[in-house]
Amino acid sequence: MIPWTAFTGYLLLILIWVNFFNKIGNIYLPLSLQVHHVVCDGYPIALFYRYISVRLIRNHKY
Repeated sequence: MIPWTAFTGYLLLILIWVNFFNKIGNIYLPLSLQVHHVVCDGYPIALFYRYISVRLIRNHKY
């Protein structure tokens, strides 16, 4: 940080979740997550993606 500038804070999280689509029998759900590296490492992001995928697979009706 440059000492003569004012610090206003970090943008913590951007989550973009759009409509799912079916392609050749597979369901795809585009999901984008942007987090500042000061706030979070890659491990919690991986846990988040795993949680979402498990919940979607568990709630999917065949």
